[in-house]
Amino acid sequence: MLHISTVLQHYKRRDVQEAMISAARGREVAVRYGNGFGKRPDILEYPTDILEFARQGATSFHASEERWTNPLLLVPGMRPQELNSLRTGWDFILDVDCELWEYAKLITHLLIKALRAHGIRAVSCKFSGNKGFHIAIPFEAFPDAVQGRPIKELFPEGVQRIAEYLVHYIDSPATDFELSKRLSEEKESGELAKRLGKSREEFEQTFGRRVCASCGAESPASSGGAAGANSSRNQTAGSGDASEASSAPEVLCPACLAQGASAPLAWKKGQAFSVCARCRSIIKRRDVMLPKKRDACQKCGSAQFITQLDTKAIMNVDTLLISSRHMFRMPYSLHEKSGLVSLPIDSDHVLSFEKEDANPKKLIVLAHGFLDGLTDTGKVKQGEASQLLIKAFDFRPKIAQEETGKKTYSIDDIQGAIPEELFPPCITLILKGVTDGRKRSVFVLLNFLRSAGWSYEQIEERLTEWNAHNTELLREIFIKSHIRYHKQKKQILLPPNCDNRAYYVGMQVCKPDVLCSRIKNPVNYAKAKARHLMQNMQGTKGRSKLSDEQKAMRKKYRDGKKEERKGAAKEDKG
Repeated sequence: MLHISTVLQHYKRRDVQEAMISAARGREVAVRYGNGFGKRPDILEYPTDILEFARQGATSFHASEERWTNPLLLVPGMRPQELNSLRTGWDFILDVDCELWEYAKLITHLLIKALRAHGIRAVSCKFSGNKGFHIAIPFEAFPDAVQGRPIKELFPEGVQRIAEYLVHYIDSPATDFELSKRLSEEKESGELAKRLGKSREEFEQTFGRRVCASCGAESPASSGGAAGANSSRNQTAGSGDASEASSAPEVLCPACLAQGASAPLAWKKGQAFSVCARCRSIIKRRDVMLPKKRDACQKCGSAQFITQLDTKAIMNVDTLLISSRHMFRMPYSLHEKSGLVSLPIDSDHVLSFEKEDANPKKLIVLAHGFLDGLTDTGKVKQGEASQLLIKAFDFRPKIAQEETGKKTYSIDDIQGAIPEELFPPCITLILKGVTDGRKRSVFVLLNFLRSAGWSYEQIEERLTEWNAHNTELLREIFIKSHIRYHKQKKQILLPPNCDNRAYYVGMQVCKPDVLCSRIKNPVNYAKAKARHLMQNMQGTKGRSKLSDEQKAMRKKYRDGKKEERKGAAKEDKG
């Protein structure tokens, strides 16, 4: 925890004040007092404002990613059109967190490297103050519009799409799976496994998937296992004389993968082309492939595989819960937990940065800031992030395959009962059966499933199935009576919050992933994932339906505006 003397000593520094005021221009500011925030919206205008807030008990300062004409005009429940009229732009800020410090640096380094590869030079970076880093691209680097929509109106969608694309990019064929290869090294993989309480083999089986090193397609495990990754590549049937071609085993058409008699493939000497009898494609002799071996990629035929790790198991890149008026810790602000400074650093030297460099007692305010000053020094080239933005909007992550148990859903599915594959870890573990806390589980599951849009018929069927997995079965009448009682209340209640230790921790099902740290209730987890999945299925044209809570908030805001206008009209008449 921060001591008051440390806070005052830090925020009374003139160089710190000036750097923070520069970073606050055009942004909404939220002041944190220990465990809670002060009024919003707020702003910072003068250097002395910072010290005055500190004297009142402020510990840290947070600023909006969006830029506004006048942040003080912001009010809760504003419609998108009203926000767009006040918003002048937004900066792309990627929040990277990781429990393992060395991996946080590695992931940040690779993300910055990816931005450089997309032609972006105006990249700034800062230490978050605790477990990770913030990577930023200024608004000026983006084009004026994408797909016919003004860039300033694409918040938070633009940030979410770019973040999703970059997380995919740094561990894809485009980068030769650099992240997984670095993390899969014996020392690195062993450390990861140890921190997650697993053996190295268990870690790779749980958080890894076998993919083709050439095209990135997921491949089923073969008898050779990971060792198959080093097996030889499929040979091509195009070399040698006619006798070699005619004596070759069945071959594959590279266009439709038809085998054997599907094409006359016993060429005469000197013949360079043939035609597939199935798809009528013209086949070059050198392109014909031998049938794929058991341990070959079914998409491209390569026999080179790697174990791609699920990086979400070790890192958190905040995308799901980004919304309008989203905040980030301001540069040179203190961090309540670590007592360190959120320090701007050279984006080219992330790997050499150490937390000790952010000690407030040793702080040196650097010439290069975080976002501020980039335009003034001419480092931003208008539109240099165009390539990144276009690729991000063209990118469609296969969420239905990668995050939902290889099952696909329609938008109607997501808007109805949220699928089980989107449930949080605690609910998933309960549904596998429990040895202790069966009655508490019924209470949790009933409220969770109902809040997730499940009908009582679906709930009863699922609870009956769940009961069969328990070491000791509950009586069927117990489950039915609870469902009947729940129906009579005619009110949908949330399950206990995540911090209720009598439930999830006490039942030994609290196994949080990176998203869990951002939510307060298991239902929020499922809805965040469902909303994220639905937005990707809808693309840029679709728009998710408002929840009842959002509709009520909008109605309340509009009614309030009507009352204000009526009051103003009465005053004018008076």
